[in-house]
Amino acid sequence: MKKFLLVFIFFNGILLAQIESEIIKPIALTTGKTDSILISDLFYSKNYNVSFDKNDKIKVQYNKKTRVIKFTPNLNTSGINLINFSLGKEKFSLITRTKKLKEFTFKFKPEKNYKTLTLFGSFNGWDRGNLPMKDLDKDGIYEASVSLEPGRYEYKFFGDGEEIVDPNNPNKKPNGFGDFNSVFNVDEENTGRIFLHVDKYERIERAKNGENIFSFLYENEKDGNKISFENIIALANNKKISFKNILVNENKIKIILRDKELESINTIRVAIQKNGLATNIQSIFLKDGKVAGNNNFLWNDAIIYSLMIDRFNDGDKSINKIVIHDSLSPKANYMGGDFQGIINKLNDGYFTKLGINTIWLSPVYDNPNNAYKESPAPHRWFSGYHGYWPVNSFNTEEKFGSIEKLKELVNISHKNGIKILLDVVANHVHEENPIFKEQKNWFGNLYLPDGRKNLRLWDEQRLTTWFEPYLPKFNYVNSKEAINFQVDNALWWLKETNADGFRQDAVKHITNDFWRSLTLKIKNEFEIPFKKKVYQIGETFGSYDLINSYVNNGQLTAQFNFNLYDVALPTILDRKMSFKSLDAEIKKSFLIYGENNLMGNIMDSHDKNRFMAFADGDLDISQWS
Repeated sequence: MKKFLLVFIFFNGILLAQIESEIIKPIALTTGKTDSILISDLFYSKNYNVSFDKNDKIKVQYNKKTRVIKFTPNLNTSGINLINFSLGKEKFSLITRTKKLKEFTFKFKPEKNYKTLTLFGSFNGWDRGNLPMKDLDKDGIYEASVSLEPGRYEYKFFGDGEEIVDPNNPNKKPNGFGDFNSVFNVDEENTGRIFLHVDKYERIERAKNGENIFSFLYENEKDGNKISFENIIALANNKKISFKNILVNENKIKIILRDKELESINTIRVAIQKNGLATNIQSIFLKDGKVAGNNNFLWNDAIIYSLMIDRFNDGDKSINKIVIHDSLSPKANYMGGDFQGIINKLNDGYFTKLGINTIWLSPVYDNPNNAYKESPAPHRWFSGYHGYWPVNSFNTEEKFGSIEKLKELVNISHKNGIKILLDVVANHVHEENPIFKEQKNWFGNLYLPDGRKNLRLWDEQRLTTWFEPYLPKFNYVNSKEAINFQVDNALWWLKETNADGFRQDAVKHITNDFWRSLTLKIKNEFEIPFKKKVYQIGETFGSYDLINSYVNNGQLTAQFNFNLYDVALPTILDRKMSFKSLDAEIKKSFLIYGENNLMGNIMDSHDKNRFMAFADGDLDISQWS
């Protein structure tokens, strides 16, 4: 009996510790629309026997069998609201942000007849099939309507395989492929400036238990600055802060917490909701009961350096070996960069002088020693210098160095205060990989039922398409064994090298089940036992909804914010372009991912042309993509 009781207490303690330490990010909702989310994507728990309190503004339905929560805001609901729920004897709250969207109608009068005509653009992840245009009144003008948030959007029409720029919209930009995209801007409604400021922090020494005072200032241009308790939303981790801990005077808010209360808190979040409008959410981070400072690394502070191993620095010429092929360009061959070259630069203080604290390494897997031809024109030949063609899932590329040398690299990085992210290729392997030969049932079919090659059909066959005929694609839809193998392989690299996280390749081409399985195993075998947060950032090109569907506590920590990049780059490069579009896009990003999201806000990567190439004039502004 005693043994059972001890086990129960330990389990319950772990359960509550996790839900309190994992901040549930705000859930973005749309007025009148039902949104669903898996509860394990909100927070980790061994038990999801949760009950939700009734909410007058948002209808909440929770199916304990499927673990799916449905949120339906009322038609008159907007701004920030709290949804309260119970887990065991504990009460928690999650934040929702509800927005009323305007509907915009796109019109096109074609000069010829099309069998199918659709609208596609950045608002639907450039999916050419899910927004059909219709001529319901038979006047020759085809229409499609889309609900849009404020921001800058690019779009085109698509008729029978032909991409068409909107002839009635003079606002367009080069798309980097020899053509143009039409540009549509949605201006933000002028509601006046409404903002919550962090004022100051002070600690008052008491005889037994000091008081920590967090002060905020509320600003509202149109509605006055005075607020009351019912306007305040304040959470310590995922629990409501009692009004007895809050003082309000006109537009000034003070949250007072004792030292003992702070010991179990890592984030304080505060916002103001008044007359249907909400401020930003201000967050204060804590570490070991104290306000986090410059000496406390948080992933919010990560400055990531993208490093292509082969192209960085040659530190050991004895392992250099190029691929011999008469059609292989030197630019597509190995150039000698290796682990030792990175170690040398670490020891020289190169990265420290740059001010970075995280290095994202290109894939370290062993790759083939032959050249392979790309399928689409111009059918160039490439080697595996980039690392994305694994022929061995448990060994490093010999031209980069041994796995022992990789461990040394990670160890020296840590001594220099630098985190290491490994690039995981979970979508595919190279055909030379023994896994493909031994477990062909784990992989999909290169050919579709209609006889076409399922090759680079990025949107049409998103979860099954192959990148190249020589890169067999894992079929995670039908093989739990494949998921288990690749999940275990990622954990093996994490434990073997002591790396700090992953950059995840080709996220949208892999099922959500895979990412949930991987993250659950990381929590159980790494984060909880070692009390170490593993950062996972993914690569997905697509709509905000698609990208965001992978970013939560149950899957990935973050993804690269390519949609923000697509607005930021032309804004900075083009002197004639207003910063209003970028401002709206940043606010949109905050709305979807939360103000303190860990998204990768980049200016370039190996998937994009380098910013400095534009800034220096080496590339024309028409080559943005």
